[in-house]
This record gives sequence, C-alpha cells and structure tokens, in this order.
Amino acid sequence: MKTLVGMTSLATMLVSTPVLAATIAVSTTEHEKNTDGDCSLREAIEAANTDTAVDDCSAGSGSDII
Repeated sequence: MKTLVGMTSLATMLVSTPVLAATIAVSTTEHEKNTDGDCSLREAIEAANTDTAVDDCSAGSGSDII
C-alpha cells in the first residue's frame, strides 16, 4: 500500500508543473509599438498577453509582472 501511495504522489508531481511568471521590464515612457529596441508599457502588455517577445520586451509566461 505504501508503494502505491508513493507512486501516486510521484505521478502527481510529474504531471503538475508550476507556471512561472515572467518579469517584463519597461524601459521607456513613450506610448509606442514599434521595433526601436526598447520596451514600452504598451509593448509589455502585448508581450504578457501573447506570451511572445515584442520589440525589446521579453516574452510573457503565466501571470506576468510588468
């Protein structure tokens, strides 16, 4: 019985992987969406919503921190 409980616990840990949040740093106060090498708030929100990199904003992942 202990072996079955241990195997069930191990299987649960392997299946449920935590979703880590990305930290997206805003580097300009300009309200823009372009490819000039910085990260505006508008671009950071898009990166967080789409989980893809936008201009110089890193890709989001889960519940992001901007």
